[in-house]
Amino acid sequence: KELNLKNTSLYRIMDGSFEPLPSLEVLHLESSVLAKIEFGRSLFQGLVSLRKLYLDKCKISFTDQEAIFAESPNLQYLSLRENLIVSFGSRNPFLNATGLVHVDFSKNQIRRKN
Repeated sequence: KELNLKNTSLYRIMDGSFEPLPSLEVLHLESSVLAKIEFGRSLFQGLVSLRKLYLDKCKISFTDQEAIFAESPNLQYLSLRENLIVSFGSRNPFLNATGLVHVDFSKNQIRRKN
C-alpha cells in the first residue's frame, strides 16, 4: 500500500517502473535527485490506486509535458515542495488529474506568466 524511497540515491526511474504496483496508494520519493527524469504519462503508468505522491526536494523543474498524472486517476494529494519549478510551459501537466484535491508548490520559484 505504501512505498518509501525517501532519502535514497535514486536519480533515474524508467517509464513503467511502477506498473507492477496497481495497489500502491502512497509513494514517497522525497530527497531524490530526479532533475533529469523526463516526467511524462508513462512514468506513473500502472499506479491506478495511488492517492498520495510526495516529490519534495527532488530538484524537479518540470518539462513541457501534458497530463503527467493522467495514469493515476485516484491521485488526491501531490507534494512538490522545495523544488526548482519556475513554470509549466504551455501544456497542462494536471490535465485529466480529476481527483487531485491538494497540490503543494511551496518553496519553489513559480512566476506568473506575462
